[in-house]
Amino acid sequence: MEFGQEIHTDLWGPAPVESRGGKKYWDTYIDDKTRLTNIYFLRTKDEAFEATKKYAAWVHTQFGKKLKVLNSDRGGEYLGIDFTTYLESQGIVHKLSVHDTHQESGVAEQRNCTIGERMRVLLHASGLPKNMWAEAAHHAVWLLNRTTTKAVEGMTPYEVAFGTKPNLKGLREFGEKVYVRVEKGNKLGGRVHLGKWLGVDDESKGVRVYWPDTRTITVERNTYFNNSLNSHLEGEEDVHITMTDISPDVDAQTDPANESERGKRIQKPSQRVQDLLEGRGTWSDKARDPLLPPGVQLAVEGQAYDDDTNDWLTGIPDHVDGYALVAAIGDSEALEP
Repeated sequence: MEFGQEIHTDLWGPAPVESRGGKKYWDTYIDDKTRLTNIYFLRTKDEAFEATKKYAAWVHTQFGKKLKVLNSDRGGEYLGIDFTTYLESQGIVHKLSVHDTHQESGVAEQRNCTIGERMRVLLHASGLPKNMWAEAAHHAVWLLNRTTTKAVEGMTPYEVAFGTKPNLKGLREFGEKVYVRVEKGNKLGGRVHLGKWLGVDDESKGVRVYWPDTRTITVERNTYFNNSLNSHLEGEEDVHITMTDISPDVDAQTDPANESERGKRIQKPSQRVQDLLEGRGTWSDKARDPLLPPGVQLAVEGQAYDDDTNDWLTGIPDHVDGYALVAAIGDSEALEP
């Protein structure tokens, strides 16, 4: 069997509310070999005829094939004179299920049920208005074509149909907050606008974004998310900030269980201070100056230092040279400490 040899179709609707653009139905076309699904949104049932012609033209252009068998129920949208005449002129065999036996068109019926369930879940989870149901259904079909199914073992419908694995790198959660860069932002205003991610656009390399303030949808490219610093559609890796990337707070409270085990450190002067004390060097060329700069205390050898005391300088022998230099400069230049 090859692509387009047998196609299953079914109409869903009417929706309780019109979608953006005034659509109330959708018509699905499922290839029997690959289970690749195409969806078309309609204003009225009789537009199913135009949808069938569009799908047949798409199959011929993309795969060089012609439809051979079309399976549908006995709905009036599939039994019109124009529809029947078109199928006969194209040599397409029309297989009809018996009325009130939806199981005979099980592939299309089941696929529409799956799309409907996922559509409702996406709308509920995202909190988007009900008239966004067409966007949710479109995204559900996009996901179905790029995930595995029992009908095609070990592969996705997209992979079987096009011979390549689908690229899911830019996939985000439907309705997720997305920041879009504003190219003509002013110096005092914001450079990004907040919208809702609706999915990848089929006709470009951008993504569809819903703007709650204006209730409009646009296709954007420079998109950013809370947990990334780079655009998702420019071939760059996401940058995620985790707690391990952040240095621990130096003022964090010490575990009380280890409070009694905090060690007492034996303090010794640094080598430079030791040289000063033993006459091998001096911090100043003035004979009257003391050996050490004013304000610098020397820890007595063997003296224990407690972290809880205020003698913080004697507890940092490794940096006493730096403090000595600061004190010397401050004294000579009359600077505030």
